[in-house]
Amino acid sequence: MNDFLEVQHGWHCLTSAHNSNLGVEFREAVESMSPGFCSRLEHQLNEWKPRFEPGTYLTCISEHLNSEDEFGRLSMWRAYGGNTGVALVFNKRPL
Repeated sequence: MNDFLEVQHGWHCLTSAHNSNLGVEFREAVESMSPGFCSRLEHQLNEWKPRFEPGTYLTCISEHLNSEDEFGRLSMWRAYGGNTGVALVFNKRPL
């Protein structure tokens, strides 16, 4: 993914929640049930963090009207792939 800021934003949201009052209360509740769990989880996340940016991929799915078949609603994605872009169109009725 060439927009690593999305991953950085997600990490920022996670750490903000972790450092909030609610995050402290949540960790205390989890620790009361499983002592040491939070520190093990934090250690594991910190080990994984360097892999998040280069190893994160996104898929976007949107519903559009029949009149939008040519361009859809995800116009920002038209910039990817040049003239070799691919679109998957799903019939939502069976879902």
